[in-house]
Amino acid sequence: DTVKIDIKTGKITGHTKFLVGQLSMTTGGANTGRVGKITNIDKRMGGETIVHVKDSKGHDWSTLISNVFVIGEGDESLVSLPAGKGIRLSILEERALKLKSRE
Repeated sequence: DTVKIDIKTGKITGHTKFLVGQLSMTTGGANTGRVGKITNIDKRMGGETIVHVKDSKGHDWSTLISNVFVIGEGDESLVSLPAGKGIRLSILEERALKLKSRE
């Protein structure tokens, strides 16, 4: 779960549950910085819990539950997102963007 706190007053202003359908940011592993919706939470007996995430472009990835941080409800983010909104470009998309900027 995520708690939103007003820095000036130190009081809790909001609370977001760690559920399927919530907007999340991956904070560790190979997919650090990516943003997407939680599609599935796979609890394994005797092992780590795996979270499956899908971004707005339809790319899927999975990571450990300890690497995922809920940042919003549905499509609405409770924090400001960096440039690119946490979407990782493919190699072809990156190349096209670089070629376009050279023109």
